[in-house]
Amino acid sequence: MANYDQRLTMELQDRTRDLERQCPTPKRRFTWQTAFSLASDSTAVDSDAASVQTSRTVSSCWSSTLASRWTSGFSRRSRDSNDIPLTPCSAQRKFIITLTQEHLSSETLDKAIRWYLKFIESKILESWKDLFSPLLEDVKAPNGEQSERGISNAFDILSKIVMEFKRENLALVGITDALYNDGALQDADSDPDRFNAKRLVFAAFGWITLLYIPEPNPAKGSLQIMNPYLRVSSEGDIQSRRKRGSRRGTKTFHSFSEDLEHSDQPLSTMLDRFGEIIPKYSRTSFSGPGSPFPRAEEMIEVSMLCFYTMHKVASISIEWVDCLSLHLEFDRQTKILKLFRFPSLCLIMCCRPERSSTNKSALAQLFSEASNLEGSNDDAEEYFREILRSYRLIFGQNSGSYQAFNKMRSKWNLDERNNADPVLDTICGQSCESENSRQIWDEIEEEDACNHYSSADFMFLGDRLLNIQRYIKSHKAHSFMSLWFDQRDSSTWWHLWAVIIGVMIGISAVFLAVVSIGLQVLQVYYTKQQLHQ
Repeated sequence: MANYDQRLTMELQDRTRDLERQCPTPKRRFTWQTAFSLASDSTAVDSDAASVQTSRTVSSCWSSTLASRWTSGFSRRSRDSNDIPLTPCSAQRKFIITLTQEHLSSETLDKAIRWYLKFIESKILESWKDLFSPLLEDVKAPNGEQSERGISNAFDILSKIVMEFKRENLALVGITDALYNDGALQDADSDPDRFNAKRLVFAAFGWITLLYIPEPNPAKGSLQIMNPYLRVSSEGDIQSRRKRGSRRGTKTFHSFSEDLEHSDQPLSTMLDRFGEIIPKYSRTSFSGPGSPFPRAEEMIEVSMLCFYTMHKVASISIEWVDCLSLHLEFDRQTKILKLFRFPSLCLIMCCRPERSSTNKSALAQLFSEASNLEGSNDDAEEYFREILRSYRLIFGQNSGSYQAFNKMRSKWNLDERNNADPVLDTICGQSCESENSRQIWDEIEEEDACNHYSSADFMFLGDRLLNIQRYIKSHKAHSFMSLWFDQRDSSTWWHLWAVIIGVMIGISAVFLAVVSIGLQVLQVYYTKQQLHQ
């Protein structure tokens, strides 16, 4: 029996190698050897055993040998129960291609993809016992870690979930049924109401989009997201994030737990129960042609919203968050601005082979249903593009801002926190005109930066940006240093310099006059001394 198993294993390995040799090498903008030479500098996701497993699996997956055989035809093939089991490499490739509809192969995107896969795999390992293990066959490795087959099955499930995103009136129930019908999950005999499967789909949607952070251990019979009001102390205790009555929470979410009975509702409707998770905008709320509001458009100004002005003049602090829905949420009472710390996700979501009314991004249908607007626009792609554009507005367009980012990285603990995003340093810590930054903007075909933006350039984030801008405009400088760093109004800043120069000239004139009088007094004194002699 053992010999038979060994022969069967060797036969499957030979068939896999033969299939990989048939895969054509991709023809893209640069060589695979250049792109995947970066795989050697991978960073660990966490310091525990799970993170070691994560780093090992992802690094081996994204080796140059396997990456050179990446083909969309192989990855798009649906897995049948009689097919060769997916390896972690092929399952991860399938997941990325399903999400982006393209084989992505540039050096900039390679960094983002490797980070993203590491992040997703860390979430899989973190929730394996509670979410995946009850729904998959026994794929546990002898040493107690999740086997490569288990990781492959998990990524295959995520790929199938992404495939369902384009369905109209998508609901958790529909996605769950599709997974069972496709054989991705075990029979529901032990889970007659499919509660575990629905919780898995809900958590997976949060990991893939980061529009919310699912609770890793939700209460039975409920769907839960992480509460931004709470934080975990170094001792492991949960503490409230409130300071003497000041609310340091969120205005985006108004609920953190909902019953599973709402899982049959459209996903956009169910998520609205938690808050403004899927961003919305009204196309007629801005001034311009067709607008019902005959008012002058309020421009978004770089001089007002750059981090240099925020920090030096208005004393605004930055809190880096993992939840995309909290990006640019500003609390006037605590002067805390929340910024999303994973721009790699946004970069991946913005990259597609061809942009057309029929070829939209994976989340386009969901965003369209949430806004109740039909049209050819891809609101999901525009939203992720605005997120990237906001980093450039706040940091990349002002030298003082991206220099301040580099100085404050240690204070923010961006290096010490898990899953440090490599794109964040480029997009926030360098000039938007630098070579590395230009690669990002060219990748998403973004227009050149300017000093003033129309509110139409930020259809989703415009209200949040204008809220911050109005606060900064209304802020009065109360010290000389605040006046010194204040560049909100160039005329006022030059007026300050004119006053300083005028005062300096006046002081110099007074000083010279005093010196002149002193010299005259000395001259009179010595003249009298000579007359007496």
